[in-house]
Amino acid sequence: CCIRAVGEGLRTGRELAGRVCVGGGAHVMSASMAMGGSGSGSLDSFEARHPILTEEPADDGQRQRLTDELKARGNGAFKAKSMREALVLYTRAIELTPGDHALRGNSSMVQLQLGDFAAALADAEEAIRLDASWAKGYYRKAQALEKLTRYDEASFAMEEAIRRTDNEKAK
Repeated sequence: CCIRAVGEGLRTGRELAGRVCVGGGAHVMSASMAMGGSGSGSLDSFEARHPILTEEPADDGQRQRLTDELKARGNGAFKAKSMREALVLYTRAIELTPGDHALRGNSSMVQLQLGDFAAALADAEEAIRLDASWAKGYYRKAQALEKLTRYDEASFAMEEAIRRTDNEKAK
């Protein structure tokens, strides 16, 4: 789908706006955004590290393995503070497995780090829609709302996160 448009922009080095259509929201990402700038040197390196981005699963088992690998690589990129790379990896994983609330939570955290608070909020809200019992979804929502200076809503979301954490501990 749309991740291929981003990938095409990466391959050609063109500034290409790709709308990644996943679940209930969309990420807008350009080729230079995905790479943190332009230049084919970093582009070749990115593709060499992640040919997995263009793989298409043949069955559900392969889809899950591919999603798990993309998530693991996204986690590695996040730990290495390569936020745009992490976002591309998580976005492809979401495209393959749109019902995974944790992937949305990861994407929300990356969006927070990149300063795209509206996108972080959209991902957090989608994570909550997918699993309303997941406390971290409400925590991510609270973080995004706070950055958007929507303090009353942020407070409510944080209270929900705490309530759901307490419910999980009580089980």
